Amino acid sequence: MVFMRFKKFEYQSHTADVEFLAYGKNFEKVIENSILAMANTIANIKRINRDVKAHKIKKVYRIKFAEKSDKDSYLDLLWYVLQDALSIADYRGLFIFKVSLIKVQKGKNRDSIRVELDAVKKQDKYSYIEVKGVSKYNMSLKFEGNIYKADIVIDV
Repeated sequence: MVFMRFKKFEYQSHTADVEFLAYGKNFEKVIENSILAMANTIANIKRINRDVKAHKIKKVYRIKFAEKSDKDSYLDLLWYVLQDALSIADYRGLFIFKVSLIKVQKGKNRDSIRVELDAVKKQDKYSYIEVKGVSKYNMSLKFEGNIYKADIVIDV
């Protein structure tokens, strides 16, 4: 059996903001990689991961959300999780560096999601740029060639 590795995310050229494509073999993975792409725009997550392993500093924050099940709700759910992760991090003065858990539960009338994020207190040594929000304009989520692909623009 041959396993193929693919990119988690890649940045696209954009005139004013930051645009990225995030990939995943399932919906949970595309959410995780979207969060990581956004977090990597804000801070140096590789450096944070390295420091956390050395100093054992981490906090876990949870996002819970329930939404009516339909085709478009997954795009809304992706937007909500990204926006909520950004809001939590901003409000608490944190840099997200890892996604510990993503669990989507499909229900008859509602789907719910649980996301756990590892974060550290903001420090200048990790900082890149400030992100203001996640744009819904031209945001897309597609399933092509057995891979989910999200196209997201974040306002900086």
